[in-house]
Amino acid sequence: MTRIDESAGTFGERTLALAPGSRLAEFDLIRLIGEGGFGIVYLAYDTLLHRQVAIKEFMPATLACRSGRTDVLVRSNRHEEIFVEAKRKFLEEARLLAQFDHESIVRVLRVWEANGTAYMAMPYYEGMTLWDTIRAKGTPPDENWLRAMLRPLMEALGVLHRAQCYHRDVSPDNIMIASDPERPVLLDLGAARRIIGTMSHAPTVIYKTGYAPVEQYGLERSMTQGPWTDVYALAAVVYFAITGTAPPASISRTMEDMYEPLAVVASGRYSARFLQAIDHALAVRPEHRPQSIAEFAAELGTHIDAGNGHPTPPPVEPEPASRPDRQRLYIAAAVLGVVALGGGAGWHLLKPPLQKPPPPPPPPPPYTPAGEMARIVQLADASQHVTVQSASSARIGRDKLTFAVTTSRSGFVYVFMTDPTDQYTMLFPNERDENNRVSAGETLFLPRSNWPMVASAPVGPNRFLVIVSASPRDFSDAGLSRQAPFAKISPVVQRETAARRTERYSPFAGTPHCAPGADCPNSFGAAMFQIDSVAYHE
Repeated sequence: MTRIDESAGTFGERTLALAPGSRLAEFDLIRLIGEGGFGIVYLAYDTLLHRQVAIKEFMPATLACRSGRTDVLVRSNRHEEIFVEAKRKFLEEARLLAQFDHESIVRVLRVWEANGTAYMAMPYYEGMTLWDTIRAKGTPPDENWLRAMLRPLMEALGVLHRAQCYHRDVSPDNIMIASDPERPVLLDLGAARRIIGTMSHAPTVIYKTGYAPVEQYGLERSMTQGPWTDVYALAAVVYFAITGTAPPASISRTMEDMYEPLAVVASGRYSARFLQAIDHALAVRPEHRPQSIAEFAAELGTHIDAGNGHPTPPPVEPEPASRPDRQRLYIAAAVLGVVALGGGAGWHLLKPPLQKPPPPPPPPPPYTPAGEMARIVQLADASQHVTVQSASSARIGRDKLTFAVTTSRSGFVYVFMTDPTDQYTMLFPNERDENNRVSAGETLFLPRSNWPMVASAPVGPNRFLVIVSASPRDFSDAGLSRQAPFAKISPVVQRETAARRTERYSPFAGTPHCAPGADCPNSFGAAMFQIDSVAYHE
């Protein structure tokens, strides 16, 4: 296989998507539909059967790049084994999906290899994603609507699980509400990402914060993935539909659980059984959740054909609201929640005036660099999706730092890192690279070629925070000091800065800074990821 040397350049300046008008087998590409860290999806025209289809191209951005018009090349020798194995899993997944016959599982029409990579053709579904559908409704859907959506999704997941296939990416933007007839369809299994994420030397991971359960972050070896992983994500989708925001990031819940149970925040609008089942499925630790889709359906009181042979209780009618007055709903911008391909506006119940003045807001939690990064993710606008793809480990003195950022909205990108000694560094923008503007849907590859970085001692976790802001941001209140080409915050200054935090404000997140008279929104999206520095042995 042809390769390129990483020293010849880095990822940032290359375009990965094929141009409209390109030909793939019998398909003419019409336009780009979407680009993620592991693949690119195009709208195409089938010249043989005269229909529109969706074409997915295997393109793991940190492992491969485009050469010329069409060819896909592995970036270095050390990536070749992972790329080949991940491509094999991509093809294997496509052939597996082609065997399923369920209206809520995306169909695969054709799979083939070309241009050094692999492709699958799928139906092009007319409709909106669940995320867009919920936003368009303007108010939370009722329980009957949610149950009608959940039943085919649970049955589809049950079909996958019986084949020992786990989705691992259930989220509102990965569920299409197809029309004619109206039904939910699960998209994008991502089998290739499982291989990339588990091979030892260069595992690559991508999370949808708020929907990814803690076991997907690989924090504890004892936390394995299984049907309970999809149970958590599906329950998080329901949480989003009811509240308008994704649940707090599971990784931050392990440090401080700010989850608000639906049995409390949505009491009276849905049956107690329904809300309690969703809360149970959103337990942080996997062993505390329902262990299968069938168990989850039984707790919901929904009968599904999951192939387990065990009957489940019949559906129950929603309990009537117990409040004397019919409470009105209003839509408010979400100020709590997490980013990455989920979120939106939040619905809150207008409550009667309190008899007593409300208690003062609780103080922010004790400061730690990683904890504050996680808190900033929670403070971010949940309607902005930010995803990050990176290697989960790097060999000291050997491996270059590389990661890719994608955002659903145009904005200004800021990247921070804390190392095992708690040094807090602003990596980007920096003195060598001030161009931090990114367009919606664009994948930004960092570091760029004029500021390469190689893993260095000490051994341990390096945690990163990515902020994508609608406006330029000023971080002077964070206590940054220039140490060319970056800016740093010493541990002493971090503690001083942390003292100025409030429940809804973090000086480490900066403030919008625009020209006088210009529109200067404060909204931002955020995501957090980790790369471990490991010892290198010949």
